[in-house]
Amino acid sequence: VSLQRKNLSKPMVREHKSWITRPGHHCNDSVSRARTLVYLLPVLVMDKNKLRFISVFILAALLLATVVALRPSTDSGITKTLFWRHKLEADAIHSIVAVGDSRVLHGIAPELFADEGIEPGLNLGFRGAALNEKLMKFAQSRLKEQGQRILLVGVTPNSFTPNANQSNGFEQEQKNLSAAAFRFPGWLAKIVDQLQPSSLKEVKRIVAGKTKAKSECFHETGWIDTTHKSANEKEALRFFEHRFDQNEADPERVRQFHSMVKQFSDNGIVVACFRPPVTKEMAQLEDQRSGFDYIEFRNNLKEAGGVWLDASDSELVSYDGSHLDGESARKLSANLAAQIKQHLDDKLQ
Repeated sequence: VSLQRKNLSKPMVREHKSWITRPGHHCNDSVSRARTLVYLLPVLVMDKNKLRFISVFILAALLLATVVALRPSTDSGITKTLFWRHKLEADAIHSIVAVGDSRVLHGIAPELFADEGIEPGLNLGFRGAALNEKLMKFAQSRLKEQGQRILLVGVTPNSFTPNANQSNGFEQEQKNLSAAAFRFPGWLAKIVDQLQPSSLKEVKRIVAGKTKAKSECFHETGWIDTTHKSANEKEALRFFEHRFDQNEADPERVRQFHSMVKQFSDNGIVVACFRPPVTKEMAQLEDQRSGFDYIEFRNNLKEAGGVWLDASDSELVSYDGSHLDGESARKLSANLAAQIKQHLDDKLQ
């Protein structure tokens, strides 16, 4: 019996072993697949993570491309947000600072003064700005402490009106900058400035493939170079027709301006003023309705130690009757720079 049991046990063991190891058996295939899965699991997990990374990268790239494509067109200049930041955070290193309202903003190119050895320059023109103490003191603070120091002031009747003083474009831009700095402080704000998207109106124009009637280039020196494809010299007249209704230039504000001119002159700062060029129709409208007298202003300016510059030029072009296009702004700037240089040379003699 024991022998039989021994003989019977051996085949059973062998059969058991061959059952486990027999090639091609369905259980062996399952074990092989299980082992393969165990070996490939880290690879599959790694590939899944890679897939997620690649997907996120592609989505981020598409999003960035979309934002860049829809950025406002600055025509090779800096962005509008960065433009105002540069103006309001400029260092006190400048030999000449142009100050005034939008006619200065669009009409004075500071880099042109370098041809006469007057540099660096800064344009502190603001839309609807008033020539009050806040703006003038701010302009003074951007001049260098020693050497050649010049304030170039664009004098307009509107800059002495109560409305301009109340809704001062300079103070409004300061508020806008403070709000933006609060939301995006430091280096993050500069990155956000570069990624400002276009307005919905601008997006629709881009999608429709339409060209802009007016293009603007925002320069780091603080002026806006404007090109208008369909200029209309009477466009701004509609705005100014009733601008001075119960809003004439305030004589007291003019007197305060001359008082500041005297203070600046006594401290060695040259204050050179000019009337920004406009069309004949605009000049007549302002002379008749604003209550501002340029002849009286010039006489009091000289008594305060200031200088009056001649900015009249029939060849200058205004795209709306009130603001100069880029080419005319350069011509005007070169003309004023030559007059200032002549004045400085005369003082040395």
